[in-house]
Amino acid sequence: MPCRPWNPHHQFANGIPCGPQAKGFSVLVPAEATCTCFAVTICWLERERTPPVRVTPRAGQRQHERGYLCPVDVPLTVLGGKWKLLIGFFLLQQPRRNSELRRLMPPISQKMLTQQLRELEADGIVVRTVHDQVPPRVEYSIAEGERARLEPLVQALVDWGRSWLRDTGGTVDGAGPRG
Repeated sequence: MPCRPWNPHHQFANGIPCGPQAKGFSVLVPAEATCTCFAVTICWLERERTPPVRVTPRAGQRQHERGYLCPVDVPLTVLGGKWKLLIGFFLLQQPRRNSELRRLMPPISQKMLTQQLRELEADGIVVRTVHDQVPPRVEYSIAEGERARLEPLVQALVDWGRSWLRDTGGTVDGAGPRG
């Protein structure tokens, strides 16, 4: 992909500037569906000279120990890791019980699944519903306020994954439906 000269005064689509202390590069990324190219600018801040962006969590959210380097760092921190986006993918389809998630993701341990669900719940991404019955039944679902933001993100990853699999001849060998 051709690189364009770095412009330290570039602004992201939402108007947030990279800033003069930022370093980075721009590339043209072909968009398969529209046969056009999008200019994607990737920037990072030098930690010594630029203080990280601090984000105040909403009520009930975890307070992350560190600040964020740029807006892209926020979803990487909240949704990052091996399992959180997979959990989100399956919960966007329908509410699920813990045992269903374990069946859909066999490699995950019960301890790790519980930890990831608790973190997603603390961040306001997942809602845990305890049904009043014997034995107790617990279901997890995506918080309604987050569904509209999470669906396009996960769909973009699904589309990219399908395209990459098609281009490379890869396959999905998971237990559950992944797209």
